[in-house]
Amino acid sequence: MIGVLSRAVAWRFYVQVDGIIYGEFTECSGLEASREVTPFTEGGSLTPIMLPGRVSHSNIVLKRGIISSALWDWFTQGDKSGLPEHRSLIILLATTDGIPLYYWDVTGVYPVNWSGPQLSADGNSLAVESLELARGGSGDGEAGDDGDDGSDEEESNGLDIDKLSFLELNQVADRVITLLKRDTIIERERAGR
Repeated sequence: MIGVLSRAVAWRFYVQVDGIIYGEFTECSGLEASREVTPFTEGGSLTPIMLPGRVSHSNIVLKRGIISSALWDWFTQGDKSGLPEHRSLIILLATTDGIPLYYWDVTGVYPVNWSGPQLSADGNSLAVESLELARGGSGDGEAGDDGDDGSDEEESNGLDIDKLSFLELNQVADRVITLLKRDTIIERERAGR
C-alpha cells in the first residue's frame, strides 16, 4: 500500500536565528518576492518581449508572546553606531507530524521595526511583540535538497540546513517538539495549572 504524504500546514513552522531554534513565534509574514519586468520592443514587432529584472523581497515580520528581551536587545544593538547586527534566519515549514518539508534560508537579516504589546488593564489577551526584519539575501528549497543555487553566499555559523539529511531534519524537528512540550509544561507549572 502506498502511504499518503502529510502536507505542510501554515501553523507548524520553526524559526532559527543564528543556529538557535525559536519555536515560540506565533506568526510569520512577508515571505514574498517579486521580479521587475521591462517590456522591450524589437524591430517591427508589435508584441514586446518582457525582460526580467531585479528581484525584490518584502520585509519579514515575526510575532510572538513576550518571553524575554532578546528581540528588543537585537533591535537596539545598532542604536549608537547606526549599524544593526545582521543575522542568519531559517524558517522551516513542517507537516502536522513535525516533519520538515520546506525552508526559507535568509541571510543578513537585521531589525528595522519592533512593536511592543498593546497594554490594557481590562483585557486578558497575550502580550505580543513584533519584529520586522529587512533582508540582504535569501534562498529556499525542499528539506533535504543540496540547496546549491550557484550563489557564493557566506554560510551561517549555525545549523547548515542545506547539508542535513532527511533523517537529521527529522531529528531537529523532534528536538524542537520536545523543547516546546517542555516549555509548555514549565509555563503551566508557573501558572499553577
